[in-house]
This record gives sequence, structure tokens and C-alpha cells, in this order.
Amino acid sequence: YCIDLSSTMKSSLANSGMSRIEAAKRALWSLYILNNKFFPNDSVSVIGFASMASVVDPHDIPFLKTYDANDDFLHYTNYQAAFRLARRILQKNSAQNKRIVLITDGQPSACFVDTEHQKNKILSEKPYSNFYVPSEPLLTKIRQERNIKIHNDKNSLVYLCYKYKKVDPKVHEQTIAEAKKCLRENISIDTI
Repeated sequence: YCIDLSSTMKSSLANSGMSRIEAAKRALWSLYILNNKFFPNDSVSVIGFASMASVVDPHDIPFLKTYDANDDFLHYTNYQAAFRLARRILQKNSAQNKRIVLITDGQPSACFVDTEHQKNKILSEKPYSNFYVPSEPLLTKIRQERNIKIHNDKNSLVYLCYKYKKVDPKVHEQTIAEAKKCLRENISIDTI
């Protein structure tokens, strides 16, 4: 299960007064409990993601918090980060049926840039693009405050691009490429 912890998850759901993150945590907790009850032999992992992804102890689901703008650009939404970490976890599992369930409120606004060529291609089309590498002090702070370790690929930058009601073409391209890697490895993807 991958749960979106980006800043937009703080928004309220229409007519309920409940935030999106509260609804998502309730749904995820219910899925986790039902999965354990009816399929006790299944292996279940939980990933929290925003600009980057991290493995979450399932018992911490009720206590998950979203990121905000004060968290140094961690508040964007990177589906690729969730898919990449989930795929790495599932590659180690010998199960026949492998599935990623992505719980999110919208669309991706960030992706990884793994090579200098990818970065230069983006810069040639959009010279004012934003790239991000989280600082080690921030990662230490997140570890201490939230008891999670953000999966950080030291060779990758995070490309940030929020477009209202649109997905940036480069973010779309990288997200779809990661999803296709999952599908080639017979990992199904569902979204809620």
C-alpha cells in the first residue's frame, strides 16, 4: 500500500469536514486489518510518499502526517518514488500475485531525474526548472520527528513542477516509465 502524504492531502473533503489524509488513513487501516484477517499469509508493506518515499510501520498508519511547504520541498507528489520503492520491496518477495495499491488525491507533481542527460533535456525546454536534493539535516529531522527513513537515492534529483489541473509532460513520462517497469515485472497497480 502506498499512501500520499503530500500537502494537498490536508484539504477537507467536500461535505464531510474530514481531511483527505484522515479519510486515506482510515481506508488504509481498514484495508490492512482486513488483509491480515482474511489473508494472514500475505506479505503487506506500507509506503508513505510525497516528493520522496519511505517505508512505514503499518502500526503507525493512524499517526501519519502530511508534509508541508516548511519541509523543504518534500510536500510535492511523486508517484514514481512510491512505485520505485514498492517495486524494490516486491522484487524481494516470491509471491505469485504482486500488487501496488496507491491511495492519493490527485496527480503527480514531481519525479526523479536519474541522469545528467535527463536534467539537461528538461533544462533545454524549461530553463527555470526546479531540481531538489534533500539536505541531510532535514532527513535527520524527519527521522526523529516521524520515525521514518526517507528512501534517498543519492544519484537522483527530484524534479518539481506543479501545474494546476495538469501534469507536467516530463513528470508524466517518468511516472509512466516507472509504472511500466512494475507491469513488466507482473506487479499490478490499483489506485484509490
